[in-house]
Formats: sequence, structure tokens, C-alpha cells
Amino acid sequence: MEQEQAVRRRRPIFWVLALFIGGYLLLRTGALFLGEGADIPGIKWTPYKEVVTAGMQGKKPVFLYFYSRWCVWCRKFESSVLSSPDIGSILSRDFVSSRINVFHPLTEKATSSFNVTGVPTVVFLDCRGDRIEVFPGYLGKNELLKVLKEIHNAQKGRSC
Repeated sequence: MEQEQAVRRRRPIFWVLALFIGGYLLLRTGALFLGEGADIPGIKWTPYKEVVTAGMQGKKPVFLYFYSRWCVWCRKFESSVLSSPDIGSILSRDFVSSRINVFHPLTEKATSSFNVTGVPTVVFLDCRGDRIEVFPGYLGKNELLKVLKEIHNAQKGRSC
């Protein structure tokens, strides 16, 4: 009987502790999903709200990279493709680039307006903000280099 009462007294403490730890872990996980993460060397990222304006001012097409922190293919795309000096220099010189976390509440509209249903997804816009091309899924380095050059050459000299 005494053991049963002792167990009953400990149960509320257990649940309070479990809720506290669970809440902490949930907040930490949420911070990971909402944060933009570490920068990729060589690429200048522009906030999403500013990309079209920056594209018009610089007369450059826009590169939108949709990702999530938990996505294995996004991490591979970042470490194997975007971190390449070739890719970084082209993106920084010839494009206005934005990295968009699909789980950030402020990017829900962008994610839905470009019909992003999976990550990684790359979207190209012209300097006026009109959609040029959408690439869902992983792009290899050579494939992305080819696309970047084609889009840059096609957009060169166009008025914004």
C-alpha cells in the first residue's frame, strides 16, 4: 500500500519532467527546421523577399533553392554541388540566389506558389520574377552547370 502511494506521488513529477524535456526537444527541433543553417561558401544568398528587386536592379535571373534541414538529398546537393567553386562563382556573378527553407512559416507562400512538393527543388526566374524553369529533385554538378550557363546566356541582354 505504501509503495503504491509512493508510485502515485512520483507519477506527476515524471509527467512534468517528460513534458519539460519533450517541449525542449520540440523547440530545438523547430529551431533547426526554421533556421537557415550554415552558409554555403562562395554563394551570396539574398532573402526571398528581396530577390526579384535585386534581380531587376542587377538585370540577373533568379536562382531559388528550396530545401529542408532533414533532407538527405538537400545536404548532398549542398556539399557536392553548391559548394563547388564553379557553381558558387557562377551563382554569385550571374544570378541572384535565395535559399528557402520549406518549413519556415514566412516561406509558405513561396513554396506553394512555385508548387514545391518535394526537396530539393530549384526554381529559375527571369529578372522580372517570371518563372523560367523548375527542377524538382537532385541535380548533379555537371547538370546544374549546364542549366546555369543556358539560362544565363538566354537571359543576357534582356530588359527588366
